[in-house]
Amino acid sequence: MIHPVNPNKHLMNIFYSSTCSNFYRDFLKGICEKIPSIGKIYTVKLNDQKKFEFKGKEVITINYDEYAFSNYNELEKALPIDLDIMNFLKKDLLIILKMMERLGDFRGSENFEKRLEMLHNHVKFWNSIIENQKIELGIFLSVPHEPFEYIIYKILKAKKKSTIIHQQLHFLDTYAIVENIQWSISNKKFFYKENKLENNKVLFKNAKETLLDLKSVEYKPFYHENIFKKSYKLTKYIRKIKSITSDIISIREFARYINYRTTKYFKASRTFKYFKQSLVDPDLNKKYIFIPLHFQPEVSTCPVGDIFVYQNLMISMLSYSLRNSDWIIYVKEHPNQDLSYGRTLEFYKEINSLDNVFLITKKITSKNILLKSKAVAIVTGTMGLEA
Repeated sequence: MIHPVNPNKHLMNIFYSSTCSNFYRDFLKGICEKIPSIGKIYTVKLNDQKKFEFKGKEVITINYDEYAFSNYNELEKALPIDLDIMNFLKKDLLIILKMMERLGDFRGSENFEKRLEMLHNHVKFWNSIIENQKIELGIFLSVPHEPFEYIIYKILKAKKKSTIIHQQLHFLDTYAIVENIQWSISNKKFFYKENKLENNKVLFKNAKETLLDLKSVEYKPFYHENIFKKSYKLTKYIRKIKSITSDIISIREFARYINYRTTKYFKASRTFKYFKQSLVDPDLNKKYIFIPLHFQPEVSTCPVGDIFVYQNLMISMLSYSLRNSDWIIYVKEHPNQDLSYGRTLEFYKEINSLDNVFLITKKITSKNILLKSKAVAIVTGTMGLEA
């Protein structure tokens, strides 16, 4: 996997995030047609998927499982980890370690040491590839939000290489092509200086229609409708079965998997029981800040939320700031959140231990709680636009 330096210096080598769908493959074909100087393409595919090919281009594909879990071939041939790169990544380490929740506990991220090992493998492998292969451009079809992808993005930034991100905005059917991850979707610079929203009739129309929709008490964000669940339910189950069978390829692994599932079930049961017992009915006549929790793990908080991917940090900071006042904080769980994935018992206990913070029931709609609130606190998301 670790190739010698490309002697064709006039050709530009690139990283392209994925060829896992027809749309992604067509998008890459369009890029290759528009940029004939592209020489070598590093990209990712699913294990059972055909390799992407394009005439005149050398395409090097890495299977997703190898890419996701840092099981890279010939890792020992990679360059040593660059100290400058690790220094550049310092402030992102907590975010990257949090991202690894996406991988699930069983397949490698169940303990801190394993997560560190995976992080080091990713950094070592991709730093070597980017350096040896002279990769000059990284193209991401969404905000980089899996550990390996985010690390590639950050290494490219550290080396002052170009990056392009295809980012979905909070307005239906509205996207932006940006060079950096946007930490705040409401940032004036993002709208007016970079994308010139006021001069783009399509963007302006989509934004205006969305803001009008937000006024409705019955409004439900478009991304709450899980179209994949409706359209690809059978495919989802097939992939789940394949994932499980790949996890338990030996009798020893099967025993470990059964123990893992059993432990996870009891942990989830304890979390749900505690969460349910902690819920209170909100008094909307009080002076309160409303905090609707974000679904996790998801790109909206990791990496877009920066350090506030740890939502308990945001809540504890606000709680401390209000400690000598009659203000309180109402926290409402995301309607789609799985309490066994992306949440822990400790998370809810920490929130519930704060005297002026209350976990509230789902009996009252979020819109009505928002309308009666004095303020709304979020990391990112449409609830801020609604407020």
